[in-house]
Amino acid sequence: MQFNSLIFLVAFSIFIFLYYILKNNNRKTLLLICSLLFYSSFGLTGLVIMVSVLTVVYISGIAVERSEERKGIFWISIVIVLSFLFVFKYYNFFTDALPGALNLPLLKTASPVGLSFYTFAGLSYVIEVYRKRIKAEKNIFYLAQFITFFPLVVSGPIERPYNILPQLREEKNFDYDSVKKGLILVTLGFFKKIVIADRIADLSEKVFSNPQEYKGIALIAGAVLFSIQIYCDFSGYTDIAIGIASIMGFKVMENFNLPYYAKSIQDFWARWHISLSTWLRDYLFLPIAYLITRKLNNKPFLGMKSENWSYLAGISFTMLVCGLWHGANWTFIVWGLLHALYLVIGFLTKKIRKRILRKSGLEKSIISSIFKTSFTFSLVTLAWVFFKSESISAGYYFVSNIFSGFSLLTVMKIFSSRYELIVVLSLLILLELIHFVQKKYGILNFINSRPVWQRWGFYYFFIFIILIFGRFDSATFIYANF
Repeated sequence: MQFNSLIFLVAFSIFIFLYYILKNNNRKTLLLICSLLFYSSFGLTGLVIMVSVLTVVYISGIAVERSEERKGIFWISIVIVLSFLFVFKYYNFFTDALPGALNLPLLKTASPVGLSFYTFAGLSYVIEVYRKRIKAEKNIFYLAQFITFFPLVVSGPIERPYNILPQLREEKNFDYDSVKKGLILVTLGFFKKIVIADRIADLSEKVFSNPQEYKGIALIAGAVLFSIQIYCDFSGYTDIAIGIASIMGFKVMENFNLPYYAKSIQDFWARWHISLSTWLRDYLFLPIAYLITRKLNNKPFLGMKSENWSYLAGISFTMLVCGLWHGANWTFIVWGLLHALYLVIGFLTKKIRKRILRKSGLEKSIISSIFKTSFTFSLVTLAWVFFKSESISAGYYFVSNIFSGFSLLTVMKIFSSRYELIVVLSLLILLELIHFVQKKYGILNFINSRPVWQRWGFYYFFIFIILIFGRFDSATFIYANF
């Protein structure tokens, strides 16, 4: 049951009506039941696995808090939780990658929807209990609500327990401002998903499914289209998820902040999939960096400072894990390693680049800003090529042929007609106008500052755009596969 399906919209309308007429305890019970029903719509096998992860996380939290051997129990708990990810998402990949080494049979069960998301949420709970930032949740009812929370369970954001768990204990009364905010975000999310992402998906798929039929600018156009598609698809899902949570009275962390306006790859990761990038920073990168610094005793090694080694090793491993987190495929690993390479080169050349810009007088110029943003987007788009490609060889062919032709007419092969080209360009211009408003004012602040007639004009306009140009075929969200 996808957010962009009619059955979900009908079911959620009934749910939210019951949610606000029931008393607090009954409302919480309804939320848990509906979260389990929502997830079970993707398959009962997945539900069993999610409940198993929940049970392990619940027992682990209490054991870590109470045991005198906290460190040992903690690591055992982490290994057990990660074993769910390994078995159901990576077992076949590693077994196939080592042919004949273990001679093990392949697993026929597909990876459950959202496994990476709720597993990471569960891991963050165990880690925070171990760090004594939160106390272990003795009432499995509340922990179950956190792990199964239906707006986030399929594709995040990957929330932290210290943000959501306290909110689950609060009494949620109807709040007009929260509901209005939620409805605006849901509308914006539907615009990004079914108007932009699903329309562009057919075009980018033409190129990536048969890259041999295209050359030069057409390949570049296909890559750029996919960059826009994956952003609108995933940020659209996030807007809908945060909006639904807001309608229910919950505050969920931001997950996107205009990532394609970033001026460096480091800046990009501060804006893209923020819940994952901060999760990896807090629970993987920083512990690795601190460990290496301690091992080197804060002394230089091979002529380089220990903190530099900490960053280079930590970021390389973290981005490798980031790539593997997205899926059991070599293309995702290449994507992650490309970003690691970008970050490493950016780190090593940071001082030199600053010195050049300062001496040239372009440090704060608009030319420098445009160049940085364009160059960063180009690097990100190059990495997306491997992310999207079916194999590394297909990605390599794609990249190696992007400069093989410069005729704009080849781009028209992607579009079925001039009308389709005009519609896509018009919708992308509208998207950029939204980004401009978001960057300068903030969407919610801008709308709330307008007179009533203008606000309702915006609402009706976007509803009209969605109804006229939307693709209502219940296409799956890209990140639901991760």
